[in-house]
Amino acid sequence: MWTMSEDSCMAWLVCMGAFLTLAGVIGIDNSFGIVIEVIITQFNSSTARVSWIQSTHSTFIFLFAFISSVVLKKYGLRIIILSGTIICCISYIICAFFKNYVMLIIFYGIAGGVGSGLLFTAGNIACFRYFKTYETLASGIAMSGTGFFDNFESI
Repeated sequence: MWTMSEDSCMAWLVCMGAFLTLAGVIGIDNSFGIVIEVIITQFNSSTARVSWIQSTHSTFIFLFAFISSVVLKKYGLRIIILSGTIICCISYIICAFFKNYVMLIIFYGIAGGVGSGLLFTAGNIACFRYFKTYETLASGIAMSGTGFFDNFESI
């Protein structure tokens, strides 16, 4: 099996991948405000009721991030990132075909949150596996992905 030396050029590519992973996970979680008006209109529902969809998503991201750290030790980063990506993509695509509040909670909130939780944990741990000297710098760069889309709020 191919191994990567610590602090190598390939390790910085892992750092960039972790940055993009965390930017995507938190960006999707924060972007629910864009579609909330459409969902409120389509379901003829209140803002408080529709906001439970996004709240469930955020809850399952951080709830499943704890569980995924145990699974990550057993299966490794690549399998966890691949499975998290597949779960997220399938759940978000399925959401486009349902016009039911309960189904959005199940697929966007729970399934999307579980997939995002897998990605969130893997993105946080990736830099610690491949860096020794520049571990703090690399993890800081990767974690800055969580706030990347917050800068575009005023545009």
